[in-house]
Amino acid sequence: MKPDAVPPPQSSRILIVDDEQGLRDFFIYELTALGYEVVAVGDGARALELARASRFDLVISDVRMPRMDGLELLKELKKACPETEVVMTTGYGTVDVAVEAMKLGAFDFLLKPVGTAQLTSLVRRAVETSELKSLLGIYESSLAQFRSAELDEILPLIASLSKRVLAADRTVILLLEDGRLRTAADSDPAADDVDFAALIAGGGAADRPALSQTLTAGTEVYGYLTAVRARNAEPFCARDVRHAAVFAAQAAQAVRNAEMFRRFFTTQQLLLQSEKLNTAGSLAAGIAHEINNPLTVILGSVELLRANPALAAKDKEDLETIAAQAVRCRDVVASLLDFARRREPRKENVELVALLESSLTLARFAVKFAPEVRCDWPAVSPRVNADPVQLKQVAVNLLRNAFQAIEGRENSHATLRVREADGRAIFSVEDNGAGIAQKDMERIFKPFFTTKEPGQGTGLGLYLCRLLIERNDGRISAANRPEGGAVFTVDLPALP
Repeated sequence: MKPDAVPPPQSSRILIVDDEQGLRDFFIYELTALGYEVVAVGDGARALELARASRFDLVISDVRMPRMDGLELLKELKKACPETEVVMTTGYGTVDVAVEAMKLGAFDFLLKPVGTAQLTSLVRRAVETSELKSLLGIYESSLAQFRSAELDEILPLIASLSKRVLAADRTVILLLEDGRLRTAADSDPAADDVDFAALIAGGGAADRPALSQTLTAGTEVYGYLTAVRARNAEPFCARDVRHAAVFAAQAAQAVRNAEMFRRFFTTQQLLLQSEKLNTAGSLAAGIAHEINNPLTVILGSVELLRANPALAAKDKEDLETIAAQAVRCRDVVASLLDFARRREPRKENVELVALLESSLTLARFAVKFAPEVRCDWPAVSPRVNADPVQLKQVAVNLLRNAFQAIEGRENSHATLRVREADGRAIFSVEDNGAGIAQKDMERIFKPFFTTKEPGQGTGLGLYLCRLLIERNDGRISAANRPEGGAVFTVDLPALP
């Protein structure tokens, strides 16, 4: 066998480094007979080059060699290949050299001449230790799954550990999303020298060893774990394939666990929300009449007292306060009843601009000042198939919110826009008020959440808007305007 020959990868791989041809031949003969794959070279520099290009379980190196001695090689190997065990040999052994070798991370130290029994025992222990180090990486990635359900934490760790265990140049985990592959974790994100999607499809990276395993859990395929080595490096061996399969299975299970956790959390939230909403709906329906009857009496009595010409000014102020709070109670009950009824929409052909014009008139009556409203809509109005009553309820609510956001502010105005694009009829209500705090943006359409002062909002207005728009096959969103203020946008399928 030629000293630098590299046979096809099979079992554990051992690299022999010795400048004496006779000793190289001895190690090759003995270790090949034991079933190991053996590569032999005559100097440390060449050995380091091979070790960086391909994985070895064990390196047996002489201490004294030209170009790069054994201790220097040991030091570099521990940097480049920490999983690889190194045994040092020498015919001129001293305690100092042995101690230095062990400090640098050598597995053991052999004195020449080396006996067959001693060599066999030592090599077996070293190879087993190297294998255990590989399994430790797999164990660490398994342990990570019990520490966190966050894929952003687990998948990068699996990519990093699999790169180390597989002695890869780079490892990437790609997930299938909507029929496309997305890179979810990359051991070396700065590198861009491999098209992994093309590699998985059967093309690319022809000049470098590659190994790909499918992420499968049960019957679901979630993506791929793919590893590559440096150009012209040794191909991956059967053990690498087994280890990669374990890492891929762990990644798939992590994805599955994350999905199950999300579904559980979502279901839990929906159940809690449903319970809250059903309770509120039942409560609203049950007490609405009990509240509305005394409210009617209170408001009627206020009107009768207002008609008394002998009423003192202070009493008039008190009556105004009573009337305002009674009207507010009536509005709260009305919102709760709308929320409790949840009737299905009665859809018809609706001209959007005409509906918004009438909504604007109603919204103006709901505030005590004259807001400036700028209208921007096309000459020919888009038409939608929607429930006009529900759509008007949404528009009035959004306009009232906009008016309240600008009340008392200088140079304030609201803007009502209508347009049609890509088969959608879109209208938006803008204001130049204070805008929406970023922390509130995600909760703005949730029930019982309000940004208004205590006593100023029910927390159901925007939730009802979202509910009604979705029932009419539309979407509603909120955003802050770059120039200040907020914008609420509603889009619905446009009629041809």
